[in-house]
Amino acid sequence: MKKNIFVFIIGISACIAIFYLLYSTDKSIDQRSMTSPTKEKDTPTKVSSEDDIIKKQIHTLATNLEIPPDADKLFNDLNNYRIEISDLKKNLNKDFVKKYVKTQSKKIITCLKKDYCGTKPDADGYFDEFSTPGHILLSRQLRLLNAMLEDGDLSPDELDFSELVKFENKNILESSAELFIKSNPSESELGTFLDNSSHLEGSKKQAFYFKLIGSANQSQREILISNLSEDLKNSTPYSVVAFFQKISSLQLNEEELLVISRGGCQLKGENEVSWNSFSFNFKKYVAENSFSLLIDEVCP
Repeated sequence: MKKNIFVFIIGISACIAIFYLLYSTDKSIDQRSMTSPTKEKDTPTKVSSEDDIIKKQIHTLATNLEIPPDADKLFNDLNNYRIEISDLKKNLNKDFVKKYVKTQSKKIITCLKKDYCGTKPDADGYFDEFSTPGHILLSRQLRLLNAMLEDGDLSPDELDFSELVKFENKNILESSAELFIKSNPSESELGTFLDNSSHLEGSKKQAFYFKLIGSANQSQREILISNLSEDLKNSTPYSVVAFFQKISSLQLNEEELLVISRGGCQLKGENEVSWNSFSFNFKKYVAENSFSLLIDEVCP
């Protein structure tokens, strides 16, 4: 009898223990399921914080440019990076945009040269001197103007091209290149423009020349190709390699490729890694276009 009672008590204890474990597990799961949605609340806070930072940057930019944000809709639209340039130009007049960009670009150039239009490093100390809010605003102004103008709608002296090419910002350089070609410059004006850009290196030189060559007429192309070849001779090995790594996207005839490629011959015997990259991309372009050029004849 005592043995049965003892077994009964043990059985009851085991059931209580199992029930407690199941109850604790369910409660833990319920607590996790109830608290997990709080993670989703972080996103709006983060977005709000980013928007606040952008608003502060725009306010600083407006102050330095002496622009009343509430009275300048185009300023606000240009600083709203969600608005594509193709959409922005739909309701704008070409003459208005031309006058606006001519005036505002001069002001931005001045304040960028002075103190980056008041831009300071962020809380982490990060600061990109080539891509501040002022640089982005200037690049979007130039892109808008470029999208609205045809050849001959601009003259070389209507924008400060000598200053624009000093900004090592890819978007500014590309738009400046296309706008300058649209201004139908004389041979002398084109030469001066290229002299002002001789400091560019690497991918920025490549992007700049690609836009120039792609937009130029035949007589301008001859000047550009010749100048580029001489420019590459005085450039870093990185600049030569960067140019030829992208050369497949540039449409050249055999003579043009020959002239440009001579700008990389100095790599032979001096920089084996750069020479191998240069010669590989040269041979690849020759094969893709069925040219008869040989690297050892171009660079004996």
